[in-house]
Parts: sequence; C-alpha cells; structure tokens
Amino acid sequence: MSTLKRQGDPAPSITVSAPRLLELQKWLKWVITDPRGVHDAIKNPTPKIHAAERFTPKDLNRYIRRYTEPTPTCFWQIKDSVVMAREDRLDIYAEGYFLRIVEALSEDFPQLERLLGQEAFHTLISDYLKEYPSQYTSLADVGGNLPNFLQGHNVSRNLPYIVDLAALEWAIVKAFYSENVERIALSKIAEISQDAWPNVKFKTHPSFQLLSSEWNVDLFWQCAVDEIEKDSQVRSFAVLCVNGNISVTAVEPVQAECIKLVVAGASLGQISSALDERAQGAAAGAIQGWFSNWIQSGLICDLYLQK
Repeated sequence: MSTLKRQGDPAPSITVSAPRLLELQKWLKWVITDPRGVHDAIKNPTPKIHAAERFTPKDLNRYIRRYTEPTPTCFWQIKDSVVMAREDRLDIYAEGYFLRIVEALSEDFPQLERLLGQEAFHTLISDYLKEYPSQYTSLADVGGNLPNFLQGHNVSRNLPYIVDLAALEWAIVKAFYSENVERIALSKIAEISQDAWPNVKFKTHPSFQLLSSEWNVDLFWQCAVDEIEKDSQVRSFAVLCVNGNISVTAVEPVQAECIKLVVAGASLGQISSALDERAQGAAAGAIQGWFSNWIQSGLICDLYLQK
C-alpha cells in the first residue's frame, strides 16, 4: 500500500470526486515526465526556487510551471494493487519515459556517450533533464540545450572539451533534420559569363554549419583518434548533410574565412579581394578549386548575380 503522505491531501477514507479526463491527463503527464522521478514529484509538488537560481527569469517561470503539480491532484485516483503501491505503479511508466529519452539522446550524442561511458552518460542526462525537462513533441529536439548545460556542469571541469564535442554532435543532428536541396545544375553555372563572375554570390546548403574548436573533437567524432587533445591552432570544420549523408570536414583557416564571407553575402570579387589582401595574393589560385569542391559536395547549393 502507498506510504506517501502529503499535507493537504485527502485521507484515503474520504471520497474524492473523479477528475475530468483532461485534468487526469495533465496530472499523469506531470508525474510521469517529471525528471525528479515519481516519488520526489509526489512528495514535493511545488518546486523550491533556490533550485533554479542559475536560470533567467524566463527559464525560471518555465521551471516553476514544469515542476508545479496541476490541480486537482489525481494521486488518490490511482489505485494501489495487492503487490504494488500506486507510486510504484506510476514509476514503471516514468522509468520507461526516461529510458526512451536516454536512448534517443544516446543516438544523438554517440561519441559523448563513448567518451563518458554508459553509466556516467545516463547520470549526465538525468542531471540535464532536471534542469531542462522536455517541452517538445519530438525527441529530435530534446538535446538542443545540452551543450549550454555542459558549460556549467561539473564534468566540464575535468573534460573541458566536452562542450565542443556536444556542440558538434548537436550540429550533426540539426544538419540531419534540415531541408535537403538539389545541387546546382551545371547548366546554371554555364549561363554565367566570364565577365559576370566577380558579381556572383552564393548560397550555402541549409544543413551547413561552420564550427571551431581548440580541440580535435572532429577527429574523435570520426573515430580517427582515441583521445581528444588540444590542437596547436583553432580547428575549423564544416558540418554538412546532403541526401542524408553526414560529413564533418576539416577546413583550413583561410578557407574558413572564405566560407564566412560567402555566408555574409559577399560576391566572388569581394571574396577574392579580401583573401588576396590577407594572403598577399597566394589565395587567388586556390579559390577556384575551393569553390569547385564546395559546389560538387553540395556545400554551395545555389548562385545568383548581385543586383
């Protein structure tokens, strides 16, 4: 039988009117999805403000709404069984809910789990969900705050590269779910006259993201190395998903500057001038090869003449 007692709850001997279906559904959603677990949620139906001190006012309000028990309470509508208390019955569903989220985040952050190990990864996700409980209808969105969360988590003190690794893996998730577009038709490229090329601007693929890190997290994600180490210079790498195929490609510093200019809307002539000035003319011959590779890979998905 249930042993949980809460101030203000009716005694079991008192008849409680049945809630409406919507009220019962909201209460079950609250108790089953509460990251604290069923027992803690039922014992502490009103969140303590000090637990959310690091939040912004907006996040604090979200935190309070998430952890505050809906009214009316429906705890006494759940029946004890002969062998199991009502809170334990609810806990079966809550455990299944939590494990499904852990499973989904394990698929989204496989190298993070590889780095930490399964047990430590599960503990991390439990901590994460307490601070950022899911507010989404899709599991694909649940991990979006994990890189930011890791910045203030104790694990980042011993593993300072873990934030960048999580950011890379989340960028890959976003790339996978981004809109897919076709590569540029060769006929469109052929239509551009030689004199017009300096005025041409480019569009990058919707999935494209340019990241940087002091650590070789891109190589760790590719399983090319077993340990994450600090590089001699800041590394840049392009994340791309074309036709469902994910790629993470290292980018040289001058190439990264070129891509940033493309994203900023610079024309080919402006890009060439800027890079020539930086590299003292040495980049001019390489630019054509870069753009050719980026068009072939799908990183650049469209071009148009500057008006």
